[in-house]
Amino acid sequence: MKPFFGIDITTDENNETMNFEEFVVQKPSKEAARKNEQAAEEALEELKAYFKSYGKRLNFLIAAFFFGCVGAVLLLVFLSSLQLGKPDASDFGVLAVGSACAIATVVCAVVSHRINPDRVPADDGDENDGQKDDGQKDDGDEDDETPCATVAEIFGELGVPREAKWVDVLGFRYVDKRGRFRPRGETGYNGKLIYSVYSLKGYAENGQLRLADAEGVVAIPLNEIKAIRTVRKRVLLLDWTKKRPCTHEIYKPYKLKMVKSRAGEWLSVGWYHVLEFTHKHESWGVWFPNYELPAFESLTGLKADEESTDYKEIFTSEQTI
Repeated sequence: MKPFFGIDITTDENNETMNFEEFVVQKPSKEAARKNEQAAEEALEELKAYFKSYGKRLNFLIAAFFFGCVGAVLLLVFLSSLQLGKPDASDFGVLAVGSACAIATVVCAVVSHRINPDRVPADDGDENDGQKDDGQKDDGDEDDETPCATVAEIFGELGVPREAKWVDVLGFRYVDKRGRFRPRGETGYNGKLIYSVYSLKGYAENGQLRLADAEGVVAIPLNEIKAIRTVRKRVLLLDWTKKRPCTHEIYKPYKLKMVKSRAGEWLSVGWYHVLEFTHKHESWGVWFPNYELPAFESLTGLKADEESTDYKEIFTSEQTI
C-alpha cells in the first residue's frame, strides 16, 4: 500500500512532499495562513525567551550552590582554627572570604528567583478555549479542544465541524525497492524506527472521510475504503499528542508505555492499523496508532480485522485492476 502520509525519498533524499497532495480539496486563504504562521512564530519566540530566562536562572542557582559550598568550607576552617587557639590574621582572612561567599550565595539566589519564568508559554492563543459563552467549563473531551484562535479561524473558514474529533495518524520517509516500501529515518529504543505523529480533525462529509489541519483538508471517498488492517507489531512514536497522559485508564487496552535510552524518550504502542483504500487502481494506506481505532471505525463504519496482516504485505506496492 502506498503510504498516504509517507514521503518518497527513493530518487530525492531532500523531498518534503507527502503523497496525499492529490487528495487536498481545500486550503486556507492566504490571509488566514499568514495570521496562523505569525501566531506560530510569536509562540516560538515566547518559548525561546522562556528557555533563555530559565537558563539564566539555572546559572545563578549553580553559582549560589558553588558560593554556598565554598563559604561553608571556609567557615568550618575558621571554626577549627578557633578550637586550636587564638586565630591569626590569615584565619580572619578566611572568615572574610567565607562571609563574601555567603553574601554572594544570597545575591545569586535572590536574582535567580526574580528571573524565574512564571510558566511555559501556552500554545493556546484563546483564553476562552474549552469554555462556553456563559463562562462555564465545557464538559466535552479535553483532547478535542482547538489549540489556538488562529487555527480555530482556519477551521471555521474551511467548514470543519465543531464536533470533529482530533485523530493521530502516522507518517514516515521511505524508499521504494522494486515494489517494497522500506521506511527510513531516525531510530530509537532497541533500534526501532521512530514514526512521526500528525494530529488532524477527522469527520465524514459528502461521502468522504476528511482530515483537516491548519494546512488544509484532504478527502478520501468512503466508497473507496476497503478495510482496516491490523498489524500486531510494536511501533515507536515521536511524541504523545493528547492532553490526557498515556497512562490514563482509557488507554490501558492499547499497551502504551514510555521507553527511553541514552538517545531520548518515545512512546511505544502495542500495535497499529492501516486504513486501506483503492484510488485510481492503486492501493493506498493511512497508518494510525491503535488508540485511534474507535475514531476511525466510527468515521468509516468499518470494523478492524481481528487477524494480524503480514507486515510485508502492508509494505508492498499493489496495483489493482
